[in-house]
Amino acid sequence: MGENLCERTQLVADTMTRKKETLSEDIQAVLSEVPSAAVISLFARTDHPELPRLDPPEELQANAGGEEPETRLVSWIENLAPDLLKHIDQTCKRLRGLAGEKSQHSLRTIVEQRLHHEAILVFEDAPPGPLARSLWVFASHPELFRDAEGFDRARRHRDHGRFYSAFEVDLDAVQSIDCDAVDTERLARALQERLSLRTKVSVSVADLPEVRDHFPSVLLIARTGGPLSNVYHHTESGRREPRFFRPSEEAIMIFTPQTRQIEICSDHRAVRLTTAETFAEVVLGQDLSKKPLTWKNYDLSRFQTSLTLPAPDLDGVDVRRAAVTEVNLRLGNWSRSLSLKVGVDDDIERVAERFLGHGNIFARHKQFSRVVIAVEYRLHGDRSDRSLNLIVTEGNRSNVRSKHDPEERDLGRRLLEFWGIQKGFRQLEPVEVRRQSEALLDLLEYPEELISHATLGTLGLDLERLKEAAILERKSRQSIVVIEDVEHEVGASMKPGHVRLEGSFGEDAGDVSGEDFTMYRIDRGLLIEDIIRSVDEALIRRDRASQNKNLLLLGYRGIDDELHPIYFAHGISTDKPRTTVDIELRARHTAGPGIVLTSSKIETPYLGPNVVLHLDRLMDGEGETRLTLDIIDREFRANRTLLGGGQKAQVIRHTAYSATVIVPGLPPLPLSAFNQIMIFGRLVDAANAGRPDVPTRDLMDGTSSRSPQNAFPAALWRSINNVYLEKSHASRHWRLCCPLAS
Repeated sequence: MGENLCERTQLVADTMTRKKETLSEDIQAVLSEVPSAAVISLFARTDHPELPRLDPPEELQANAGGEEPETRLVSWIENLAPDLLKHIDQTCKRLRGLAGEKSQHSLRTIVEQRLHHEAILVFEDAPPGPLARSLWVFASHPELFRDAEGFDRARRHRDHGRFYSAFEVDLDAVQSIDCDAVDTERLARALQERLSLRTKVSVSVADLPEVRDHFPSVLLIARTGGPLSNVYHHTESGRREPRFFRPSEEAIMIFTPQTRQIEICSDHRAVRLTTAETFAEVVLGQDLSKKPLTWKNYDLSRFQTSLTLPAPDLDGVDVRRAAVTEVNLRLGNWSRSLSLKVGVDDDIERVAERFLGHGNIFARHKQFSRVVIAVEYRLHGDRSDRSLNLIVTEGNRSNVRSKHDPEERDLGRRLLEFWGIQKGFRQLEPVEVRRQSEALLDLLEYPEELISHATLGTLGLDLERLKEAAILERKSRQSIVVIEDVEHEVGASMKPGHVRLEGSFGEDAGDVSGEDFTMYRIDRGLLIEDIIRSVDEALIRRDRASQNKNLLLLGYRGIDDELHPIYFAHGISTDKPRTTVDIELRARHTAGPGIVLTSSKIETPYLGPNVVLHLDRLMDGEGETRLTLDIIDREFRANRTLLGGGQKAQVIRHTAYSATVIVPGLPPLPLSAFNQIMIFGRLVDAANAGRPDVPTRDLMDGTSSRSPQNAFPAALWRSINNVYLEKSHASRHWRLCCPLAS
């Protein structure tokens, strides 16, 4: 068997060297490691819900098990149309995604949970190799394959991931729960109601066995249809017909009874919280009005200044001693670490200084991955001392909730909160967002992912409040700063809380406070959610949906007895993302004219058939706590005529390099370059003069190009060619498209 696999791999490799650039690495891996008969059988299926109709030749299917099928298979795939080849590449990427060692464990876990005994035997007897097993599940059980993909994503997000949240349930006792105890239909109905979803929710469940790093858990995957979308389908008769569909959206949840923890993976924080609360009430029977969920967030940054812990004054307990007994550092990556462990009676800072020297790595390092704290305490009215070990590790983990004694769990939580290690979560209220609207919108539009403490100070934001809302997360310090146009290297200082600056020629620039050079990561997803919540009252119907990474549909507002879409756009201060958003909105013109609320400061008054309105105009600060909603209605009514193209073609100039083209019957088109404005200016003038055809030579006079296509980015040109301008019947002439010219 091994010799046959090696021969097949070599044969496929030799065949693919002729046109190596045609086939991706994922396709090559599948063709090399999976028997050709299995691949051909999959591609020959016409009823698979996730594959297009490929129709392999009959002779290829008939000889799938014959001599040299690999060569014919490779040749057939190489000659497929590019769009079909792209789909095969995506499928092979998914197959390889579940072929890794840990991913195969995810796949096997779901297979053993969801399939009956005979099917599991077929899975075990599938052709050897992880890719072959992955392909068998994809071909035979596509829904199960999707669940395995969801579980695998959840495993990767458990320790890190920007769409991950963990919540703790305050249960009096550990509840032994498995997938049979979950009423999926009742949970699905509750999720649909509480998330205000229009389409039904489906819930898949599976039991997860205990592994090295995790206790036994229950996996739930909730899926629903996203916002209605459409693409145009070109029929065999040549006609263009819209095909409407709802893309799938999902939330993945893992509940671990032993730690009383709910972990959620989802794009939106509001979905994560609502899903966790719904599960706690419906499945666990938790009364959240008395015992709400605790958002789990541990922060080890307080150890960046000192490893010494003060003894707190807590009700009902006398803490005799609290000391750090172990610290672990990551050195660059996960494969390198450094640990220091001392006894309960030792001072870890003194031990490090004595044996490793003053200013050692444990005094200077800022990225702790594990901290162990030993606590000695006595309960009031108790004659004996007790001990408690608290462990906090990166990946947002702690051993507090795994304590069996509820008094120990409560004490551990209070201690971590006192020391600032466990952070309470409190999102920004709409009133807070409106009062700080200008600064928060500037923070959202900040061009970098990391922002310094000094820059935050210039914005006038409350750093601690933003950390409490999880919008800012403390990272490392800057390594190089520019002071008075001179670069300085930031190094360690013997003075606590300070850093030493060294000039470009090695000169000592002295010690300065290190806080100003501390960097914070901006969680734009959370900030956007808080901003959106602050404008919810502007909507008569909420229907949030992501259009692209810079554009969100918020819902609809009633103006003059009609519903009009309200969008939120961010990060569109530069041409490329602004053009992408404009193209997207013009493609959605059938939704009707609407309003784009934006945090970006742009001159463009229209994007697609929508009025652009800067959010700060609705929340004009100065202590205001309510939105000035009449601005939305007033701006929309004032521009309603132009949103439909007006009565006459025109170019409205905003600056020398910014303008808007108005064409009757078409959405406004924003321009952002001098040559673009000049080209459309000449086309509009010719159309209004009754001589619409403009020679290419005259149209491009004064530019270095021979065609108007060269003045526009490729994506923008594809969206406006034959829509806003077109070649006329006369040779080498262009004209303005005027759908309502008649």
